[in-house]
Amino acid sequence: MSNGDIIGFIGLGNMGGPMCERLLAAGHQVIAFDLDDAKVAHAAAHGARPAESAADCAARADVLLTSLPRPDHVEAVMVTAGALAALRAGSLWVDLTTNRKELVARLAAEAPPGVDVVDSPVTGAVDGARNGRLTLFIGGAEAPVARATAIIEELGTVIACGALGTGNVVKLVTNQLWFVAAAALGEGFALGMSHGVELSTLYRAIIESVGDSFVARHDGPSIFA
Repeated sequence: MSNGDIIGFIGLGNMGGPMCERLLAAGHQVIAFDLDDAKVAHAAAHGARPAESAADCAARADVLLTSLPRPDHVEAVMVTAGALAALRAGSLWVDLTTNRKELVARLAAEAPPGVDVVDSPVTGAVDGARNGRLTLFIGGAEAPVARATAIIEELGTVIACGALGTGNVVKLVTNQLWFVAAAALGEGFALGMSHGVELSTLYRAIIESVGDSFVARHDGPSIFA
């Protein structure tokens, strides 16, 4: 349930949209912004209050969440669009983007006095965002991490990773392991098929054997598609 903080949510895409909806369903007050007006309208239909701009969203928020595709998008929103400068003393910025540790540190240093920053990239894909089964890797000082956790635990399992930036270090390690496993799985598909094994047979054998893994079950169909 809401702890009284007004949440600003910037970035209502494949991951951000479902996360925003889960926070609304949990009773939080949410102000939402995205460059796509249709996505803002969709969030509003679920109870969010629309913001006029990224800076407006940040200025009205006690806790600002950003969920964006890439680090350069974060810099565009927080610096170019003025969201960082618009944050009020006593507010908290939680970046859910898979970001660069160095960029998070620089933006935290440029934040207005009295503004706390934590990084909390997520893993678990779109279905995890919809179902509240994400894993969130959070980095930052103890008090802001606790404040952020009280909100983002609605989205899944929160793992405290250490100082600011360590959330992204952990996320990138998990991505590395995921992509290595996906590449190996693709090589296995290619090898079996090149020796005359039907793909459907090969896939069933993999998931019913020691070759099984989360990556095989979750990403196998999209790899061979």
